[in-house]
Amino acid sequence: MTAMRATDDDDFSDMRRADEPLEEERRALQIICGAVGLLVGSRFLGSALLGLTFGIASAGALLSAGGTTGLWAREIGWQASQFAESRSLPQFTESAVRMAKTVGDATLAELKVLSDLEPVKRSRVQISAAAQTLWSRLRAWADSSGVTERLRAAWRASHMEDWYERAKQNIEQRRRAQGLA
Repeated sequence: MTAMRATDDDDFSDMRRADEPLEEERRALQIICGAVGLLVGSRFLGSALLGLTFGIASAGALLSAGGTTGLWAREIGWQASQFAESRSLPQFTESAVRMAKTVGDATLAELKVLSDLEPVKRSRVQISAAAQTLWSRLRAWADSSGVTERLRAAWRASHMEDWYERAKQNIEQRRRAQGLA
């Protein structure tokens, strides 16, 4: 009987752990977060490219987050992937996925190094406080202008409640499978 060495090709090299996100989940969430970053970045950061980069990098952070956050990120990625496949979008998204993966991986590596710097840590706290203030102002404006009620009506009409219930059930199944429930 011979021992397997790390240099040997083995049949287990493509196996993934059950708690790691699937490639489909990762790609779909990178596309979603990248699109959101693209839209938000041009408005709030003054750069669509910077927003895209942060969006793609945030997908990796969300997927690797523990607990419920990571489970929700994986579920959203999976649902988006299934939606894309059912709409024959794989050919269209193939180049976007490659770009998202390349940019996301590089950006995530750089952000990990930057996040350990003390000035970045202080800035992160300041940005978090500013974001909370901005969110409070946005909520107050939405409530006073009637946007909130229109969004609630659109939510009810979209039947997203059904999707939300299915997603919650899937997350509970994942939690039980990972021993988190």
